[in-house]
Amino acid sequence: MPYQVLISSTPRDRDLAENLAQSVRETGADVLSVVKTPAHGEAVDLSLRRALQKADEVVIILTDRSLNDPFLLLEMGAAFSLRKRLIPILVGVEDSEIPPLIARFPYVRYSQLRRYLSELQQRSKSPAGDSPVAAAR
Repeated sequence: MPYQVLISSTPRDRDLAENLAQSVRETGADVLSVVKTPAHGEAVDLSLRRALQKADEVVIILTDRSLNDPFLLLEMGAAFSLRKRLIPILVGVEDSEIPPLIARFPYVRYSQLRRYLSELQQRSKSPAGDSPVAAAR
């Protein structure tokens, strides 16, 4: 089974998520879906829970507009509790703005995306998909 990556973002960052999904597919990994978090007041969808369970890796896109979005933080917590490799991708976020919770994870700045994709390509080609890492920094 191919290495599977779940990409999550807020609806405002959907274009970034779609662009990232294309780049992830080019590494040989499958993108389960590009998930947008529910609007405030909507229930977390069962399909999101299923996707989190299937994913080998969960990528959360965090921008200056979504950095403290409660649903993205919930998804991060769910991925962490399932011991998934969790990769926050920061776009337009200054060091001083990174919340301590997120700073604990091995985050990737959008400007470092090529390096991340290269590492993802290696994981997706390894027989076991490399072991999941959910450990904090």
